[in-house]
Amino acid sequence: EKNHLNKSPQNFNFRDIFGEDVQADHYYNTPRVWYGQKYLNPEINQNPESRTMPFERIPAHLVSIEDVAFILSSHYQGTDFDPYSKTGNQETRLRYRPIGVNRNQEMHILQIRPDFSAEHAAIHWLAEGVNIFNAPVPFFANCIDTPTNFKNTPARTTTESFYWLNKLIAMLADPFFAEHDLDAMTAVSESRKFGFAHGRQAVAKADAAYKDVDKTKLPEWHTSVNDKIAATITYNLKDLLHQLVLLRAEKMVPTFEKGGEL
Repeated sequence: EKNHLNKSPQNFNFRDIFGEDVQADHYYNTPRVWYGQKYLNPEINQNPESRTMPFERIPAHLVSIEDVAFILSSHYQGTDFDPYSKTGNQETRLRYRPIGVNRNQEMHILQIRPDFSAEHAAIHWLAEGVNIFNAPVPFFANCIDTPTNFKNTPARTTTESFYWLNKLIAMLADPFFAEHDLDAMTAVSESRKFGFAHGRQAVAKADAAYKDVDKTKLPEWHTSVNDKIAATITYNLKDLLHQLVLLRAEKMVPTFEKGGEL
């Protein structure tokens, strides 16, 4: 009121007061909001460039960790705006900026569970690299350290860094997705499913065991649990990298098969 920012005093519109409306929003920001709302409220029909989408909504269902990760890695799947789409043309595939892009560096999902006491309630689901191809690893927040391959990211590429491992996977997987290579796409999908399943299973196992742990030793115990979860998912990602390397090697241009003896 002091700065006369509300264009309609009878209706407090957060977007009109504090937001902006520039041309770039129509292909950069607004479509991403549209896709997130489309995913959580599929019964509602909206235009990707609409300026009247509500600032907040109540989702049609309870929101899971997987739902949040899907939105943060989304690239307009199931629409003509998907850069990997088979149905869209060049213009529609490149019309809007997706959430999952090559410049993703990391994904954070912070979960506080009301059915546990404070020292065991918080989990930080963390993924690194390009979100389209990664899966978040659950870390109990009440810990004292982080696995070496998560906290040390060198300037040069190495598979001993969780960040670079995911980046390498993304660089190999991206052309497979553009080619709609079913073997590679299945390998990535199965690896991501394993990451979520193992993370969920490990959290459930820790939930069942934590009540018997000395509360003064919980940080050390959480650290040990985190290390084991991260190590298993890291190993799975290295296996995925191996599969993608073998699949890409089969597509190298200088190949020669004539007789099959060599």
